[in-house]
Amino acid sequence: RKGQLLVVPQNFVVAEQAGNEEGLEYVVFKTNDRASVSHVKQVFSATPAEVLANAFGLRLNEVTQIKSNRNHGPLVQAQSHSQ
Repeated sequence: RKGQLLVVPQNFVVAEQAGNEEGLEYVVFKTNDRASVSHVKQVFSATPAEVLANAFGLRLNEVTQIKSNRNHGPLVQAQSHSQ
């Protein structure tokens, strides 16, 4: 939502996708250059695709693509809208 502020605890991962007409602005403060992400990756990999799709509003093929991405490329791909 416009004007919303989200504070994320250290070592937690967050992804956000802007709506059709909204922009997304963010500021990052890194407090540790060795943030641990391996346990998050393991939990993400072990979670069934159907659960992730339902929880994050994704299609199953999107979840499969993200899970097989192996930390390469963007988490969320921009979608083209024809006008």
